[in-house]
Amino acid sequence: MLFTNEKTLYTFLVPNVLRKDLREVEKLFMVNLRRNLEYEGFTDSIIKQLEKGCSGGVAFAKTTNRGVIGSMVDLVSHYPFYIENLDDMNQVLGANSKINQTLMSYLKYDSPMEALQALVKC
Repeated sequence: MLFTNEKTLYTFLVPNVLRKDLREVEKLFMVNLRRNLEYEGFTDSIIKQLEKGCSGGVAFAKTTNRGVIGSMVDLVSHYPFYIENLDDMNQVLGANSKINQTLMSYLKYDSPMEALQALVKC
């Protein structure tokens, strides 16, 4: 399952998601967001700040923003070059990190990581 923030394009893949996992999709999102942010070196205080921003609940919606959809299609096409084994979480985290370094025209040629850092003012 691919999660993408519409504002920053910060994206992460959660592999091997089963139908039963979708019953707790918010928990799946929060656990994996934390895991990815820790991998990226964000401090615990920044991660808690981001989690607090999600404390009112996480909204999942289809987007009609064609720029975001096009960016997601572009980002997802990179994953096969970075991941050999979806069961290796270190490979997945590394791929997510590389994906978020990609310069995106939607972000005026910033990367999703730069957009996220600007949002939390790291």
